[in-house]
Amino acid sequence: MNGARLLDLDPQGNYKVLMLANLDYRDRLQLDFENRKRKNHRYTLRAYSKFLSIDSGSLSAILRKKRHLPRSQWNSVLSKLNLQGLEKRDFIYSLFVENQLAFDEAFIEQEPQLVLDSQKYAEIISEWEFAAALCLFDIPSVEFKAKSLSDYLDLSEERAQEVFVKLFNYGFLVLKDGRVEKAFSEFTTSTDVESANLQKSHLGELDLAKKRLLALSHKEREFVSFTFAGSAEDFNKMTHQIRSYCKKFGNQFENKKSNQVFQLSIQLFPLSKKIKK
Repeated sequence: MNGARLLDLDPQGNYKVLMLANLDYRDRLQLDFENRKRKNHRYTLRAYSKFLSIDSGSLSAILRKKRHLPRSQWNSVLSKLNLQGLEKRDFIYSLFVENQLAFDEAFIEQEPQLVLDSQKYAEIISEWEFAAALCLFDIPSVEFKAKSLSDYLDLSEERAQEVFVKLFNYGFLVLKDGRVEKAFSEFTTSTDVESANLQKSHLGELDLAKKRLLALSHKEREFVSFTFAGSAEDFNKMTHQIRSYCKKFGNQFENKKSNQVFQLSIQLFPLSKKIKK
């Protein structure tokens, strides 16, 4: 471990840190693993990597300082460890330092994300109703009821009830003081989603777009496309710019005065084979 620290055991048999100075994220992960192993001598690093949703080989390399914890997994690991106060701050600060980034205090205060296993995540992203339901519940005047999904998203009562129940079972909705609330504003996964599930998601969005194209007047929808001659070498730059634009678009128009759920889709793909000069 880094820095000068003293360890002791608390009454429950967990390791506790008596001096927190310079306690970085690897120290915290190692301590958490040791506490779990102390309670169960058969507990392995592979089991711990499964708990963290990190490949066991990657976790071993991280603890041995052979690689960094990827930034895409910072939030998920923080959620798993459920750190608070100084422990959370030290954990985050060490990540910024290791990656030579300017420390961002706002990162500490940001709302935690719900971490889903890959199977649940695949289902959520492949069926448009879930994202639409979560956005619908961001509208202040909409009640947290299955009937709201049926009324506003034009779902059958059976499908609306199914989506509503799964949002509870998957941890998106909670019952607090007798009222239903959203538990998290965002969700993520630390594992890759199979391309088949992404394809299913995109196919569903295309089917939905066709229905809206036929059902809505031109004043209620906007379908824009244009064809151009470009360079295949610029394709990655094109996709990056599209994603950047989508993020800026969402930041500009997502607001507390919302009264409807929208979907923005932008498509980019080559219509021709690469032409040799």
